[in-house]
This record gives sequence, structure tokens and C-alpha cells, in this order.
Amino acid sequence: AAALRKCSEAQAWANRALKFDRGQAILTDAAFALVLCGNSAEPIIAELKEKYPKNTVVNSIWLPLVRAAGEIETSPDRALETLEINRQSEGGSYFWDNYLRGKAYLKIRKPDLAAGEFQKIVQNRGWAVQSPLFALAHRELSRIYTAQNNAENAKKYGDQFALLWKNADLDLPVLKENAD
Repeated sequence: AAALRKCSEAQAWANRALKFDRGQAILTDAAFALVLCGNSAEPIIAELKEKYPKNTVVNSIWLPLVRAAGEIETSPDRALETLEINRQSEGGSYFWDNYLRGKAYLKIRKPDLAAGEFQKIVQNRGWAVQSPLFALAHRELSRIYTAQNNAENAKKYGDQFALLWKNADLDLPVLKENAD
């Protein structure tokens, strides 16, 4: 839900889940959902650090992603620095590292680098077959190529996005962001 910016739904899920379980997966997912929706997850992050100080997945993949997701809007350069930590485990985050890196590159007006990150998602669907980021990467590529006046690629990725999204909700907040 947070990936699609359905934030009230994501926040409600996180709050319910945290009442029943405070294990690694729930804490990580809740922190990520809260940050993606623009909320602080500092208490959850602190709990993850305390409970799992030597857990490589938590400390080298998910906590950097949570931090970067919170930094993209206000400090995209810092988000990119944060995301360097997990570049070696790219693909282990269900495309989130590439997607966030692509969004950060767009924020600092480096569309070619952003396109490279979204291309990694498009070319490696097997990393996370069910991820909505696969379809959203097509949309981002279509936007980048439209802005670059590359009509052929803009249409190619736009058509692919439409095909992938044909049975999905069309009024999702994530589809409305940066629509202008």
C-alpha cells in the first residue's frame, strides 16, 4: 500500500501489525511503510538497531533503504549516498534500491542515470515478480523519454505500463504524483 501511496491504508496496517508482532520483518516493513508515507519511523528504527545489531539484511539493506526513502524529497544527494551502502546487494530489496535511486536521480535532474536504474528493474523482473515497482519503472521510463523527446521509447514504455496496469486501480496516488 505504501509503494502505491495509499498511506492511510499502509499506516493502519503498520499500526495493527506492530500490536501483534515486533519481529524483524514486521518492524522493517512498518518502518519502510511509515517513511514512504512521509512519517517518522525513528522509534522503530531504534528498535531494529537494538534488536538486530549484527543482522546484515537489516543493517546493510533495509535500514539504508528506510533512511534513503526519508531523504529523497529533502536531500536526494544524501539519499544517493545512503543507497551506496547496499549497491552490492542490489536485487535483494525487491527493486527498492533501484527505484529509490532512480527517483533521487530524477530529483537532482540526472535523467540518464535515473533511466539506468529503472532499466535494471525492467530487465530483471525475476528479482521480484509481483512488485508494483516493475510496472512503475515502465511509467518512469516513459516519462523520462517523453521529456527527452524520444517518442519511440516513450511510447514503448508507456504502452508496456498500460498493459501491465490495465486491471489495476487508475486513481492510485502514486499515479498522480509528478503528473504535471
